Amino acid sequence: NIFNSAPKESVEFDSISNLFHPKTIRNSLNHQVESDPVPGFKTEDGKWQVLGHQHRVVHITNRGLETFTLLFEKDNRETDQSRLPHVHSLEILNVLKKFSIFSTKLIDIKDSWMPSVLFSETYAQRDGFITRTATPTYTPNSADEWVISGPHYYVGTPLMKASRTNYSKKNDYDDIDLTDIPTSFYPRSVYKPGNKKNDLKKYNKAKQNWIFNNTETRITSKFRYVNRDMCHSTNERTLISSIIPKGATAINSSLVVTFERDLDLLAFSGSSFSIPFDFLIKVSGHGHVRASDLSKLPFITENFYVDRIIRRTLRLTCLTNDYIELWNNNIQKIKCDDSFTQNLKKFKNNYEDVWSNNLSQNWTWESALRTGFSRRQALLEIDTLVSLAIGLSLEELITIYRVQFPVMRGYELVDKYDQKGRRIPNTKRKDPGAKEFREALKNWDGESPLTVSWEIDNGLQTVTKTFYPPFEGVDREKDYEIAYNEFKKRYAEEKIKVRSLEK
Repeated sequence: NIFNSAPKESVEFDSISNLFHPKTIRNSLNHQVESDPVPGFKTEDGKWQVLGHQHRVVHITNRGLETFTLLFEKDNRETDQSRLPHVHSLEILNVLKKFSIFSTKLIDIKDSWMPSVLFSETYAQRDGFITRTATPTYTPNSADEWVISGPHYYVGTPLMKASRTNYSKKNDYDDIDLTDIPTSFYPRSVYKPGNKKNDLKKYNKAKQNWIFNNTETRITSKFRYVNRDMCHSTNERTLISSIIPKGATAINSSLVVTFERDLDLLAFSGSSFSIPFDFLIKVSGHGHVRASDLSKLPFITENFYVDRIIRRTLRLTCLTNDYIELWNNNIQKIKCDDSFTQNLKKFKNNYEDVWSNNLSQNWTWESALRTGFSRRQALLEIDTLVSLAIGLSLEELITIYRVQFPVMRGYELVDKYDQKGRRIPNTKRKDPGAKEFREALKNWDGESPLTVSWEIDNGLQTVTKTFYPPFEGVDREKDYEIAYNEFKKRYAEEKIKVRSLEK
């Protein structure tokens, strides 16, 4: 325990968090085999976990409270007044310590970024800045006309869902197929710029008044970080962030952050896609992700990790023409030998370029990662790069995945991909097409391509897709091990090259 040696007369108590049954307390106090894996939130069949483990009993001292204060308090309150986060086990406490002592936080470059909440969903409609359009919803013609809502984006994905043509309830959104969108794609939105008479004066004036750090730079003239304001620690992901294009605006369900430098934007945004960053938001127990939460997150500066995070962030983000400038202006600045830690050439498709050291300096549609498998690979490698940069061990990365991300882990246990790298719809995720795919399997010969159709957009459209066998599952923990060891090896090799050049 790295929090022992507390001074006498200090605060000391034992804590058990995430308790679903009283018997877990007894089981934890009586547990003897320290090497047993620490149980997470849920069992593999999705039931609440009630097994105990001695490491579930977390001994908190002043040292631990100092860590919580550094990580989760925005004011200078006394250590013994710090709020207590949900510390699931001793391993989680040790991970929090590493976050707290990381050398550079986002707050340390506070003059280089600025958080903003753009349009109030209520008052902006009342005052004629934006108009709700439900039947039919609004399709922007440019990024300047795109008013972003939370469901539009997801972790590392600026184009996740589009409003249905007729919007009547909260979840009236359909998934966007990134392998099937044009270069100038914009998703349908529940809001359009201007008032009901299509007068844009107030909308345009608001955009003119949004100035970056009191300079002449308008924030809508820059690419920006965005995250959903509302969060739930029990969901698949808690810190849900992406990068939005120049010109776009957003309602106040999203927090928008403008960075002075695009490279800082890419480095922080990419890091925010990782489960280590998400983990820190989850354990805080907050119901919102605010600027004060972001300010305590690490700002990674080590070139080896930053360069590789940025390359993956560009490939995840730059999906359409609106991101050409972000790609073209920054891809050439990232000069490093790089590739995926696994060979993805077995997936044969025309959706994306095969990874190479010489990614095109000029954006094309194929520059972006578009299939479920390649995007998953890029995200899990960002998880690994962030973990290495912060100083987390492979075991600690896997522990926070097992313990803090039970929904995500449950999905990964059933996910399968076809030979073009597309994820198969499944009922665990409640995917559109999952039931139709399951029915189609009943008469399938097990070898031929399988074509499945299903309705979307409340029955106004039909999707037809052909999936190519064999359909293969994944093992995220094994993939973490491969990526972690490979990046450690590449890091050591790069350091040797640097020392050799210096001589």
